Amino acid sequence: MKNKVQEVDAIQAKIVALTKAKFENVKPDSLPRLQGKAKWVLQCSDLKRISQVRYLNTVWEDSEGSIWMESLSLGDNIEWIEDDYGEEGVEDAEGMALNLFVDEKYTKELQAKFPLVAERLAKYRTAAREYSKQYGVDLRMNYFTDGVAVFLLCAKVGTAAADLPKKLEAIQRTLNVMKAALTEINDYETHRRG
Repeated sequence: MKNKVQEVDAIQAKIVALTKAKFENVKPDSLPRLQGKAKWVLQCSDLKRISQVRYLNTVWEDSEGSIWMESLSLGDNIEWIEDDYGEEGVEDAEGMALNLFVDEKYTKELQAKFPLVAERLAKYRTAAREYSKQYGVDLRMNYFTDGVAVFLLCAKVGTAAADLPKKLEAIQRTLNVMKAALTEINDYETHRRG
């Protein structure tokens, strides 16, 4: 137990050093979507810097010893529909199972009804896949639902068997890739609005 506490403290110190933002060790139960999944959770608590470290908001360890790194929310279905189609689009979306749009088998339905939202989601997924492949990290778009789908850039750092220095190295490498991928996503957003 003491070694695990020291490991979490070392991971926290590394993340703070890399991001220059405060990360607090919070109870896993404080994030309902992680209840029963997370052994420990570190979350950015630095309101002054949170917008500058959008690429990393939450870090947690699952029951298998993998570490997950998650960005701030990139948006949700309703927000994106309203951005691209206004209130009329939101009204058109009423009654639709928006949380199902995260499943790629529903892409055709999303493409037919809200092509700009489908394009955005496809671009985000493509960026995650390309960076994942290019840099050998497990980077992906992830989501959680509560009636709508809230999207995150997420990385799984498979470090269960690694010693602490290897874990810290993997975290740093993954963090850099997440930052680069989110920069590409932000550039896409700037271009599409321009």
